[in-house]
Amino acid sequence: MGPHAERAARQLAMAWAHVRLGVALTFFLAGGGVVYAVLTDGAPHRPTLVASFVSALVIGAIVRKLRLDPVLATRWREPFFIAWSSSYLVLIAVMSVLDGGVSSPLASLFFVPIVFAALAYERASVAVVCGFGLALYGLVAVLTGLDEVGRAIYPAFVLAATTVMCLRFADTQASQRDELEASEERYRRIIETANEGVCTVDAGGNVSFVNGPLAAMLGHAPGDLLGRPAERFLAGALPEAGEGAVDVELRHRDGRTLWAIASTARLRDAGGDEALLIMVTDITDRKRVELEREVIARLGERAAELELPELFDDAARVVAARLGLERVGVLELAPDGREYLLSAGAGWPAGAVGQQRLAAGETASAAVSAAIGTAQHPFGLLVGHGAADRSFAEEDLAFVTSVAQLLTTAVERAEAQARLRHQALHDPLTDLPNRRCFLERLHALLAEPRPDHLAVLLLDLDDFKLVNDSLGHEIGDELLRALSARLGQVVRGGDLVARLGGDEFVVLCPGLSGPDSAEVLAARLASAWERPFAIAGRELFAGASIGIALAGPRRQASAEQLLREADAAMYRAKERGYGWATYHDDLQSQALESLRTENELRLALERGELRLAYQPIVDLESGRPTGVEALLRWAHPERGLLAPADFLAAAERTGLIVPIGRWCLHEACRQVAGWDRELELTVNVSARQFAAGTLAADVRAALAASGLAPERLGLELTEHTLIEDPGEAQRVLSELRAAGVRVLLDDFGTGYSSLGYLRRFNIDAVKIDRTFVAGVHEDVEQRAIVEAIVKMAEALGLDVVAEGVELEAQLSELRRMGGTRAQGFLFSRPLTVPDIDRLLAGWDRAAQA
Repeated sequence: MGPHAERAARQLAMAWAHVRLGVALTFFLAGGGVVYAVLTDGAPHRPTLVASFVSALVIGAIVRKLRLDPVLATRWREPFFIAWSSSYLVLIAVMSVLDGGVSSPLASLFFVPIVFAALAYERASVAVVCGFGLALYGLVAVLTGLDEVGRAIYPAFVLAATTVMCLRFADTQASQRDELEASEERYRRIIETANEGVCTVDAGGNVSFVNGPLAAMLGHAPGDLLGRPAERFLAGALPEAGEGAVDVELRHRDGRTLWAIASTARLRDAGGDEALLIMVTDITDRKRVELEREVIARLGERAAELELPELFDDAARVVAARLGLERVGVLELAPDGREYLLSAGAGWPAGAVGQQRLAAGETASAAVSAAIGTAQHPFGLLVGHGAADRSFAEEDLAFVTSVAQLLTTAVERAEAQARLRHQALHDPLTDLPNRRCFLERLHALLAEPRPDHLAVLLLDLDDFKLVNDSLGHEIGDELLRALSARLGQVVRGGDLVARLGGDEFVVLCPGLSGPDSAEVLAARLASAWERPFAIAGRELFAGASIGIALAGPRRQASAEQLLREADAAMYRAKERGYGWATYHDDLQSQALESLRTENELRLALERGELRLAYQPIVDLESGRPTGVEALLRWAHPERGLLAPADFLAAAERTGLIVPIGRWCLHEACRQVAGWDRELELTVNVSARQFAAGTLAADVRAALAASGLAPERLGLELTEHTLIEDPGEAQRVLSELRAAGVRVLLDDFGTGYSSLGYLRRFNIDAVKIDRTFVAGVHEDVEQRAIVEAIVKMAEALGLDVVAEGVELEAQLSELRRMGGTRAQGFLFSRPLTVPDIDRLLAGWDRAAQA
């Protein structure tokens, strides 16, 4: 029912109400008139009056029985009302004339049609009826005589005032009615154009009003729903009691399920009967998104628990169930980008997953598809196959895309985790497995029963630091990468090559028949550096030492133990100059001895077990000592007085050489400063002590604490110490020279013996290594080398000290060459205090004699 039809029906009902009210008034007034005519004595024309009133009763009864809908529902309604009221006014006028004119009580009935018209008629009809009534009233007054006119003035005035009031009342009623109709039209338009569906249900449970959106929501025309039981269309939306909002499932005309929120309120209709107002909001899209999100969320929760193939299978099943597809699959793009491999799916033939391949063009036959991955890193496709004529709604395609995006996230997360694990288990420079990866693999192999041998081959590059220092770290890195590639080429298929750090590599070799097989593998590894490495336009030769540790079928050894054994064997190979060495029990005892030495050496400083011995440096011309070299000794409580060869290696490995060297410097300065002889003092400085960065400060502190004159102190450094970091070496030497101490180049001739280094570092003296001095009296070549060093030092203005002089013949040759100073067992062994004091005192007495 449209708004105009509703308004017409309401107006028809109102018109019939007015008719019924008019008939009731007619019966009441006509009945009263009959009583009046009968009971009033002397009433003129009594029979006529009674007949008139009875006629009115008959007319009212006839009007009540007439079928007036065709009149009341059309534009003839108001003319009918005017005619009806006018007929009453004429009847009242006639009866008033018959009953004596305006002075008759019946004249007061003129007010009834006028007031009734004001209450029931339109304004124009009210004006017509009121005007006609006033005219008739005046006519009655005229017809009844002039005497009656005077008496009619006041009632006429009252009737006129009443008429004016009725007109004003009719105006007000019309304005209110117009406003009400406008308001109803406005709200009706709002309801009709709202997104929400609105309907009213009468007390009988039938739909009494429905707007277009609700009808469209249910797939019907509004007329299909009016007057029909609401339960058929709005099942679940009708509250059992009270008011409120509920989530409901509605059924579309085509069978689809709709989700909606139904809000209900109770009201009364125009007839006063109780009705129900229902407002329906369609939330189907939102509900579908929520449900899909729940499905995807559950799938996402499982994504963290499942491996990718299992997640792909779950996703395929979810999409197949949601869209009703026959087959859904995850296609993984092959590395060449030309075909896809079916890696997971639902509904595919047995054996297809993991085997079936599709060319890139074949995927176009899928009913739905969505990309997995990104444009920069494509992974594959999520595809679904169904009936050829099947079409999909946008929300279906959006669901497939959402699942594909979830799989993309899972793939990216899996790839990121794989990258992180790879980074955690691999060396960033060479991409070889790192120490952690190597130990994990070794632990796993050792935990399994094995019928054969397992070998750990540890290799360390020789002089790799020299490559870094001389050619730069970039070249050193390239050398490590090139060596890594070659190692991967020479090992067996099941072997693991790993980089432990720096220039150390390790190879894990399972499944060996015995120790001989391990040495064969070591030889294969050594072949990796037989040829030079072409790096940055130059050829570099490299060498390495290999240590082998074995775990046989019955041997219980930990991964860490095997690594320590391989390390001990590698150092033995490096010490002896062999290509490789296999670990044996003697190395274990040596390793334990080294560990014991390291532990005891840590306590030696605290316990005061270190000592200094002094060896004189003698002037070859006078034969008198000009200085002493301080040499370290360890007064071990169990092993006696130990020479540096027994513990310096341990001091270097542990870093104890730095505090020990500092103690030597302070103690030597203190002791020599206390002598009454102006002898020079030389102290050895290790490479690690030099690199610690505190040498200059330690020297200044030792000189200040002892009072030794700076020019009496000399520091002995090796060439290797200076060339490790030439720039830093030059800086430290400048600080030492500023402090006033001398610098001596120890073991000269065994290293590079570069004149450039002598000029660059501004050395004060060189000490000829004992290996050259040992043969100077009988070996022509060594004699030539020593003589060349002496002449070179003389030319450069450098002092020369020959070490290791033990024979008179050696001393004679040195004097002949022009050597100035020497030291060695020929003059004295290194002596501790107080033995050195007695030696020097004897020299003094001999000189005085």
